[in-house]
Amino acid sequence: MVFVPVPVPPTEREVTVRARDLSQRLTQVIREFEQNHPGTTTEDVRQAVRMAAEGSGVSRGGGSQQRAAIAVVLGILFAGIGVYAFFRQSGGLGEGGGGGGGRLWMIGGIGILTVLLALVAVLRQNRDR
Repeated sequence: MVFVPVPVPPTEREVTVRARDLSQRLTQVIREFEQNHPGTTTEDVRQAVRMAAEGSGVSRGGGSQQRAAIAVVLGILFAGIGVYAFFRQSGGLGEGGGGGGGRLWMIGGIGILTVLLALVAVLRQNRDR
């Protein structure tokens, strides 16, 4: 059987009258600002709109940097709990008859997982920009 991917077009949300009005006002203000400040870039506008949305309480949760920091801290916390539980269960590193090599791989895997969680948090932060 051959699998043929079929892209599904995104569904458009119905735009309210208030949203259209606000969009027109924002467009007018941005145009006036660009006329008064000719060096304004699209990145300036994007940052200003994001800051305005965050300041008005429209955005969900905290900023993207705050979410990334929380994700990294939670990743490190869970990795630490995993290492503690592993040592608690096994009775320590290298004790007993030669099973320490497997434990080292486990600790290395937890470390790699922690780094990957941090990388995912950073990539999500950059994607949200």
